[in-house]
Amino acid sequence: MKELEKKTIRYIERMIELIKFTQYPRTKEDMARFLFKENARNKNKELNVYLKWNHDFNIFNTNVPIHFEELKEAGERKSLWYSGTRSVHPIFLALNASEVFLLTQVLLAIVDEDDSNYFDLYKGIVEKIKKQLSSYMQDKIDWSLLHKSCNCSKTILVNESMRSRVEMNHEELDYWDSIEDYSSSVTFQTLERAISLMKFMHLPKTRNEINEFMGCDVFIKEITLNGGLKQRGYWKSKNHNNDYCFLNVVFPFCKTKAYDKDNHYKDIGFVSTAGDVEEENVDYQEEINYTQDNFFDKRNHLRYQQTVHPIFLVLSLDEVYLLTTHLLKLVQKKFKNETMHELKRYKDTTIIQYENIVSKISNQLSRYARDVLDIEINTNEKDFASEKHYNLEHGITEQNLIMFLKTGEAYSVETVDGLVCGKITWIHDTFYVVDNNGKRHRIIPAKD
Repeated sequence: MKELEKKTIRYIERMIELIKFTQYPRTKEDMARFLFKENARNKNKELNVYLKWNHDFNIFNTNVPIHFEELKEAGERKSLWYSGTRSVHPIFLALNASEVFLLTQVLLAIVDEDDSNYFDLYKGIVEKIKKQLSSYMQDKIDWSLLHKSCNCSKTILVNESMRSRVEMNHEELDYWDSIEDYSSSVTFQTLERAISLMKFMHLPKTRNEINEFMGCDVFIKEITLNGGLKQRGYWKSKNHNNDYCFLNVVFPFCKTKAYDKDNHYKDIGFVSTAGDVEEENVDYQEEINYTQDNFFDKRNHLRYQQTVHPIFLVLSLDEVYLLTTHLLKLVQKKFKNETMHELKRYKDTTIIQYENIVSKISNQLSRYARDVLDIEINTNEKDFASEKHYNLEHGITEQNLIMFLKTGEAYSVETVDGLVCGKITWIHDTFYVVDNNGKRHRIIPAKD
């Protein structure tokens, strides 16, 4: 909406966090202390603007309904306010490609086989995720199960407790102190445009294509971060060392050169990448080589693309339940006790990966939602990691091979020939991925 485009990221964050905060009834004093802390007395005007909103606003091509209601209890001096859209739970995630696979193609395959009662509900969630993905990532995933209908789906109702006012806890009082604020003064329009550009550049784009997409010369466009010196471009560069942050989720946007190795290493433009999380001080002008099939080539020890996938979802409490408490039970049942004897020496960390995703979702939820769902996880959310770092740390190219074999689905994994999409096979103690032409590409698993 036009009136929100020039607002800062922090202004939009407050609107969203207020929706979550008022899922328990709160006084205006509670809300002011939560949003503005020590400056609460001077912020009544801005708070009143939030409370008067009575229509949807659109961010990241997603409608967020917002409406607050006032409740005056008999004998009470102060009114209580609560979110009139109580079942609305906005969450923002920054995923790598392996996590996107686990929340889309892999999830639907598991639900189709082992939890068909909720298949249609999970389909609705996956459709929301698909709408948030770049065309590059959409093309990497098999969406065929979205077209499948299920006659045994049922509606679930989470038993919600009575919502009475609760005292603010330390987490709520200190929430804004925990947020990285170096990008809070950037306009929300800049953030939306940066994320849009990041997704557009998941495939190589020339300078002219990028400028045409953005409607300006992005390479000389100046933005201001943290109210300080002007920085060039929407991505990291030598004079722009800060990541973006939204709703306490930090994610990087770097650009790198792409070359067509089948045409004598012709320069074909730029792609977006997460950069290398282990080398924060290096410039991100690294080369990426493409074949005609858009596979990446690592034989010359050049970096391959590490894509960032920001996803904004507005979920019902039932959908949050399916992506948290119920999802953990589902993957525990699917992977914990199901073993393949000939592969028993390989470590299956699929459960850990799903726990990490659930942790990311849980950290985006309101206090009320966490109280109702009573989510239990055995891991803390990790910072966003590039696919390259994540693969080495958590073993997408080794420890997930068992999961790939179990589901029989096609995946993109690292091989001696670069990143190849296909089905995983195991022959004579060696893992391969078989591409669409039937050619086998040997996988060199990372060590546990």
